[in-house]
Amino acid sequence: MKYNIKHETKNSIRVRIDKKNLSYHMAEAISNKLNKINGVTNIEIYRGTGGIRAQYTSADVRNVILNAISDMDIEDITREEESVTYDSNPITARELRERGFDNDMKAKFRRQIWMEAVTDVLLPEPVNIAMHVFEYAKYR
Repeated sequence: MKYNIKHETKNSIRVRIDKKNLSYHMAEAISNKLNKINGVTNIEIYRGTGGIRAQYTSADVRNVILNAISDMDIEDITREEESVTYDSNPITARELRERGFDNDMKAKFRRQIWMEAVTDVLLPEPVNIAMHVFEYAKYR
């Protein structure tokens, strides 16, 4: 994969690959691949721009990271990562939109939103607040 070095400090480098708007799976795949390199302390992926920020311990590790990025075949990595389920990971609304919903899940969300709206309008304020506290505690 082609990349351009955008910024570099003593133990950090920021590169931009030529693929923008990375999917959740692509970003995870790149991050997992680079985190396996000995000496890498942190990897940040900027999905919108195709940016990768890597922090490392020595200059030798820098060269290994750059070689790993140039040797990556993004399509192969994506196929591997898409076969893995991410149910235990918290995901953002954007990632949910990218993954899509089945019709049962959409119906469940509609019912939940409808019930929230009805209770907010019909119940007295103290009961409404207590209900929201209970719902919040249920997910903690």
